[in-house]
Amino acid sequence: LFAIYAGWYHMKRPNLRVITREELAKHAHGAQDGVWVSLLGHVFDVSSSAHLYGPDGYIIFTGQDASRAFATGDFSERGAVEDVTDLPPNDVQTVYTFLQDTYFPKYPQLGFLQGLYFDAAGTPTASWATVLRLVDQAHSEHDEAAELEERYPSCSMRWSAVAGGSRWCDDERVPREILRHPSRPDKTRCGCVPPDEDDHRIMRPYADCPRGNSRCEIPPQDPQAGHHHPPPWPSPPPVVHRMSITGKHAR
Repeated sequence: LFAIYAGWYHMKRPNLRVITREELAKHAHGAQDGVWVSLLGHVFDVSSSAHLYGPDGYIIFTGQDASRAFATGDFSERGAVEDVTDLPPNDVQTVYTFLQDTYFPKYPQLGFLQGLYFDAAGTPTASWATVLRLVDQAHSEHDEAAELEERYPSCSMRWSAVAGGSRWCDDERVPREILRHPSRPDKTRCGCVPPDEDDHRIMRPYADCPRGNSRCEIPPQDPQAGHHHPPPWPSPPPVVHRMSITGKHAR
């Protein structure tokens, strides 16, 4: 599949070539024959905006592949990491969006970096496949989260750490803690749910809220108790996503 992707890309851009890490390193900030940046293994000549890639700017990206820093915001040497495949899907999508919406339109691409994402022949590797899968997963999660938001509108809420507050729903609905997406048990929100609906896979009552109440009081924060962490959600089932050859989200 990814050999087909590489063949398609080379046919579209026959001037692209494979670039080694050693060659890329010679084109860091200050190079007289061009300043280069590699993003997800795609090498660009950013000389037209060299002023942006100096000591007071994005110098960390020049002469190497520091893709991870686009997601983490860590522009130190420690943050200059090529691998993004262990990041959450939304973070990988952020990096991929920089590639698609900024670098491709703005800078000439010179070729592919031999390394994590492309091999010595310029063929995409398993890591590039993982990037595309995670981007596709992020798109799917966004779409499904939007569907959940439409089905279960967000609660109204008023709260302060000192005085406490309340969360409430109109139209005879009740507040529930809802997963933003079934595959992300670490991300929840307050949603308004019909009182007779109780899907344990994606929602649960708040511990401080009687099940049938449309308005629930939220106590003030106890500075001695610290932040309360609710019990974890059960592990979600694996989610299978489709992926296109070109790397665009398959719908």
